[in-house]
Amino acid sequence: MRVRTLLALGFLLVSAGVAACQAYNMEEVDPQTIVAVETEGTYVRGQPPTLLIIQDRSASMRYCFASNPTPGSGHRCQLPTGEEVEDRRSRMVVARDVIEKTVTEHAEEVWFGLIVYGVGGVCGVPEALVDPAADSAPDVVAAYHGPLIEEPEGGTPTAAALREAYARLVDEEGKLRYDDRENYVVLVTDGLMNCNADHETTCVCPSEAGCAAADGSGLIPYGETGEVLDPRQCLDDAAAIAEVERLREAGVRTFVIGLGEDFAGTDTLATRTLDRLAEAGGVPREGHHQKFYSAADEAELEAALSAIIEQIAAPCVYELDGPVCDGRLVKIALRIDGERVETTCNPALDGEADWFFVERDGRRDARIITFSPPLCQRLADAGTVSISIRGVENACPDETVEPACSLADE
Repeated sequence: MRVRTLLALGFLLVSAGVAACQAYNMEEVDPQTIVAVETEGTYVRGQPPTLLIIQDRSASMRYCFASNPTPGSGHRCQLPTGEEVEDRRSRMVVARDVIEKTVTEHAEEVWFGLIVYGVGGVCGVPEALVDPAADSAPDVVAAYHGPLIEEPEGGTPTAAALREAYARLVDEEGKLRYDDRENYVVLVTDGLMNCNADHETTCVCPSEAGCAAADGSGLIPYGETGEVLDPRQCLDDAAAIAEVERLREAGVRTFVIGLGEDFAGTDTLATRTLDRLAEAGGVPREGHHQKFYSAADEAELEAALSAIIEQIAAPCVYELDGPVCDGRLVKIALRIDGERVETTCNPALDGEADWFFVERDGRRDARIITFSPPLCQRLADAGTVSISIRGVENACPDETVEPACSLADE
């Protein structure tokens, strides 16, 4: 869910060119009430954000992902044992299908780009296939049908891929190349990062197959620490997190998607590592115990990408500064392209200009409101919008009472 505090919506003030800010109304009010919120601003429609996709193409992306067979499709995938399976889609093919659909549907809302990694050899280099642009969506789709996607190989040099993303989005002086819009990266990976030749050889093994021990005694088990034969086998989490932090410092935030069953559990090496990476990226998953997006199947991957697009596209969920349990105490003044729009509190959100409290974790939130779909679309399509939301702080009396349009009717 995309939640934007009106104090910092990211809209551009027409006069000042900065984010809308809060102004408190200190006019005389009933001494038993406090004006908790008076948030307003005039903004122009924001520029489409950039979303640079970093696609893992390691050998494990060949593994079977979709459980349903596709007779006659010609698809091939691989079991972890190495056995080839006919007419089933691999992780890479499912990722391609879902991302193609997402990119096509949102081509006008987002500037998409694509980096794949690694290319050439066991620990190959990342390759930028498409830079973000207004008309880049068809190129991203075409790249997903190219040879680098068709034949996954090698390890998972995530830090190098993030370093390439920095070079594509930030110039030599540390300034954003797309400084007139928001900038994001989404990392789509099915494994933990490795391939750092400069890593210390005493390290954590990130491979479920184990890592070759330096003393020739056999394999160091997954998740355990030991001295490995080749530093490129080591878990390279520190370097990857450092690259995500560098992106964030430059103004680029990073989403993380963990593809496959390995990321479906809780409190494992895989989930803990991607949680830390997602936290460092600045846009952790909202309302979930995991900070990254876990996609154990096609539906979950599609849901993850939809949630990310919703979060970076035009906002339609707004956070108040204080709780307002009784909807009668909320006043919304809205003008869209100069036209005044009267809104109505309506739990069904089935009208042309309705609003209501958002439900989070099975309960309505007294601090967050949203608008009905037709009004959301008008806000997204508008050239200029003026909005002011006032609320008199009125917390719900106890946990049994949820916010409503009128508590008197409850």
